[in-house]
Amino acid sequence: MTGTQLHQGRTTEENQYARVVPEDGNPVSLAAVADVYERRSSFEWRGLGEIDASGLKIRPKYRAFVAEKSSACAAARAPAPWPNQKAAPAVRS
Repeated sequence: MTGTQLHQGRTTEENQYARVVPEDGNPVSLAAVADVYERRSSFEWRGLGEIDASGLKIRPKYRAFVAEKSSACAAARAPAPWPNQKAAPAVRS
C-alpha cells in the first residue's frame, strides 16, 4: 500500500479494512459475541442518561464473569456531571 503510493508519488490515507474483513463481518467473532452477549432493554449512559435498546449484557451462562455483580466491585455510583441528571454506575478499586 505505502510502497504503491510512494511509487506513484502520492500520499493519502486509504482504509484497507475491507481487504481483511468481509462486508458482513467476521462470522467467528460475530458468533462469539452473540453467544456471550444479549441486548439490554435499556442502558444508563453517563452524560446521556437512559437510552432504550442501546447496550449489551452478558448472558446468564456467563454471569460469573460480570464485574458489576462481583463482590470485588462496589455498588457505588459516580456523581452526575450536571445538575438534575441521574448519577452513573461506577466501580471502586
